[in-house]
Amino acid sequence: MSKIESTLRFHNQATYLEVELLALQDLSSKFRNRVLQQDLFRIVKELPDFHLLKFTIEDPELCAFAVHKADQNFIYVNTLHPADLQLFSLAHELYHVFHDEKYIRLSSDIVKRSETTYQDQDISEMRANCYAACLLMPRLYLEDEMLRLGMQRSAIELIDIVRLMDAFAVPYQAMVLRLWELEILNEAQARQFLAIPDRDRQQGVLNLINQTGYALQWQTVQDEHEYDQLRYLALENYRNQGISRRQVEGVFSIMNLSVDTFTGNKGREG
Repeated sequence: MSKIESTLRFHNQATYLEVELLALQDLSSKFRNRVLQQDLFRIVKELPDFHLLKFTIEDPELCAFAVHKADQNFIYVNTLHPADLQLFSLAHELYHVFHDEKYIRLSSDIVKRSETTYQDQDISEMRANCYAACLLMPRLYLEDEMLRLGMQRSAIELIDIVRLMDAFAVPYQAMVLRLWELEILNEAQARQFLAIPDRDRQQGVLNLINQTGYALQWQTVQDEHEYDQLRYLALENYRNQGISRRQVEGVFSIMNLSVDTFTGNKGREG
């Protein structure tokens, strides 16, 4: 199944428009009706009952996951990946938290790398990817940016896509697919652009990014760490005998911290 064939719009135009409307409504009511870029992280941290965790797990297939527990939403983003993929993965998770009944029922969701994001997914994953694209690249904002940059809808080139990536902080494949969804690219054009290597520094998209500097800031991988209340919650569960010594040590090892620093003793084993 190709990336185009794995999009929601390809399978169901009506459902695609429904999800686009959800994204626009959330953009207005929750995200201040703006192009989000890096601000998405800050705004999510300010949402009630949300906890954002960011740190590196050496698993290139893992991008993000969300957990619903005790009426709280915990979203983890893997900082092993470039900033644009982190943002897209976070936006994907927000669909599940806000709109996916299955997420509440199962209490978790995991999203994999962008290379597999649009492949072999069930309908809820297609909806989440569609939502992320519409939230990060709203139709009117994208069209306005193209007008501002003097781009011609009938003559889109690779450099144009890279400049739009720079403006909206999204991965290359996500931008190409969004342009196809909006009928700015036809299917043949989209397939041609999707065939261009996007992670090879010697050719293709990444090479052009390095040459021009456009979207370069979103390709950086920074070893950022945000643990929100993870330390506090883990200690509280440990003190209340909700988790064992071994389990709390596992949580603290993620943060490169020692439990003894906060408990003053080795405590119970388990």
